[in-house]
Amino acid sequence: MADRPMAMAVFRETMAAVDTATLKAALEARFPGDGDWQVMSRPDLGGAMLVAHAGTVCVVAAVDAPLPAADVVAYAEAAYWWPTARQELAKHKAHCVVSTLAEPEGGVAAALLASRTVLRVAAVLLSQAGSNAIAGIWTNSSVARGAGDFIQQSSDDLPFSLWVDIRLMRGSRHNEVGITTRGLSLLTGVELSLQPTAVLTPDRLAQRCIDIATHMLRGADLRDGDSIAGGDGWQWRVRHRAQGLTGRPTLELAVESPTPAGAA
Repeated sequence: MADRPMAMAVFRETMAAVDTATLKAALEARFPGDGDWQVMSRPDLGGAMLVAHAGTVCVVAAVDAPLPAADVVAYAEAAYWWPTARQELAKHKAHCVVSTLAEPEGGVAAALLASRTVLRVAAVLLSQAGSNAIAGIWTNSSVARGAGDFIQQSSDDLPFSLWVDIRLMRGSRHNEVGITTRGLSLLTGVELSLQPTAVLTPDRLAQRCIDIATHMLRGADLRDGDSIAGGDGWQWRVRHRAQGLTGRPTLELAVESPTPAGAA
């Protein structure tokens, strides 16, 4: 995959110290079906902790300082689902970074497992912080969620709206709308870009993007030149681009009419 999964827990004040035994117990209590969690203190890493679970090792590093102001503005402006994001994030004075030590190896399944581990560690840190917690941020998609929302989604097997951000893009005609993703490449190696079209409403186009991305996360292998059923009289054509709008490898899907049998 292209990156290391990374989340940030954002706090009003300095994050209270969490010892290894407490963090281990909290992880196993919140996610009892996940198996064993190992938590180790690493003084040689500036007081950071290492968390090992299901073959994934991640580092937990508390930072007694706010995020860069420009980053806070960007996260808040992108969070259309959280109307008070700017005001809430502006209150923070500290954060904690949770990230794997290495890029996941082993395809989609390994990336999902590593991402789930990072997400659940960050969620437990927010839960332990109580009223000091403000938000959780999934940096690979630049998605910020209020602490309660972030914690709730950590229990999902596939928290799509946290791991993948989908954005509308305008076409050359006023009634054309497209969709592009951010964050999907961490999990599948590619982003998705549904090119502007008028054959679907924005809501239906967004849902179609989610459906196709979820299909990929379940193991579907889309390649350059493939076609995907669309609607009556049209289909999607898949084209692989080395670099899309986000700078990542991208599968572009464009609407086309099937070529009639026997046509040149």
